[in-house]
Amino acid sequence: MPREISVGPARMTAGLRARLRRVLDPARYRDVLGEGAPWPPAGSRRADRAAQIRHAAWVARRARFGPFLRVLVAVGQAAGWPVMTLRPARILAQRGGRGWSGAFALWRSAMRSGMTPLEQFAYRVPADRPAEANRWFLHAEFCHLNRALASTAARALCDDKVAFARLAAERGVPVPATLAVVQPGAPGDIGDALAAACDGVVLKPVTAFRAQGLEAWVPREEGRWQRASGAALTLERKALGARVADLATRHGAMLLQPMVPAHPALARADLVLPPVLRMITGRAPEGAVTLAYATLWYSLVPEGAERVMGITVIDPGSGRPITTQIQQESHLDWLAPVAGLDLPDAPLPFWEASVGAVSAAHRMLDCGVPVVAWDVVISPSGPVVLEGNIGTSIYYQQTVTGIPGSESALGPVVEAWLHRRGG
Repeated sequence: MPREISVGPARMTAGLRARLRRVLDPARYRDVLGEGAPWPPAGSRRADRAAQIRHAAWVARRARFGPFLRVLVAVGQAAGWPVMTLRPARILAQRGGRGWSGAFALWRSAMRSGMTPLEQFAYRVPADRPAEANRWFLHAEFCHLNRALASTAARALCDDKVAFARLAAERGVPVPATLAVVQPGAPGDIGDALAAACDGVVLKPVTAFRAQGLEAWVPREEGRWQRASGAALTLERKALGARVADLATRHGAMLLQPMVPAHPALARADLVLPPVLRMITGRAPEGAVTLAYATLWYSLVPEGAERVMGITVIDPGSGRPITTQIQQESHLDWLAPVAGLDLPDAPLPFWEASVGAVSAAHRMLDCGVPVVAWDVVISPSGPVVLEGNIGTSIYYQQTVTGIPGSESALGPVVEAWLHRRGG
């Protein structure tokens, strides 16, 4: 049985401190100012699908604030966003071998399309056709739109990783076991949990997002544990328990799950962690689940090189690794990680089972959500669904495939949800 570790008053005090830190975090407000233009996107009031989705996404990005705060945010964005986008436009122009004139041209195009310079460049939106930006699901806008269209119950279930794992296991969806949950203020006594994690342990906040507080640890000799995510760090078991307690203080309750080993066909000596299959599914209101994008993510440590993140595109229909025309372009290596991972020209192991697992998980959210990004590890015995993400960006998927979101299988799904809300 998973162990719940908590302390009453200490837990409440630590939880309050964690919430205050999140509220007072300046990065949160920089993110808001940098999300996009405060003015409506060009051509977003047309009748076509892309324009409808883009306009709804822009509205959803603003609508999460109350009327008074919305005015303040709009003023802040109007003053701050044009200034904040100058530096990234300059960096992108330098990488492309262009000077200040190129930077200004990219910045001006981003102003007209209402998207960040990075997405303007990555999606190759022509400067003279700013409405072309509407074909793409922009990072911040789509995150807010998808959460706005999803039900409160669906958001709560995916945000609470412990509750999600519990319900998924009850419904027959393969998920990692819950070894322990360490609450803020608890001492971090995780000896039993570590003893049950022979391949390693994954620590993740129960309710955090964007990989905040996520760490993976693998056992080493003499009872030591080595961190396999981020900068190298080795700790004794007791010290690792103290670190978990500290993470719980900073990020809220921490979930401990066993690390799922990779299938032999996907296991390599230079892989830091088991490859993660990111599968993006869409489900129309009361309709079937459709797989839109699939990418295999991995962390390589080539000999004599720094750690390298890589993506392999998987064809959603066949499950075979493919190389897209976009990936062959020279500038993509810093827009999206594309380090090579040699795989046979065959479907991934347990491909149909993986599609079935995420489809069942999406149907499990019967209270309603248009798009979910699933993290899956294909183990020697089959797929294991790590978690589902509703406030998700599909920037990398669109970049490496060259397929805009509105023209993918997700386009009709989101359009149907918008029509349902409008009706």
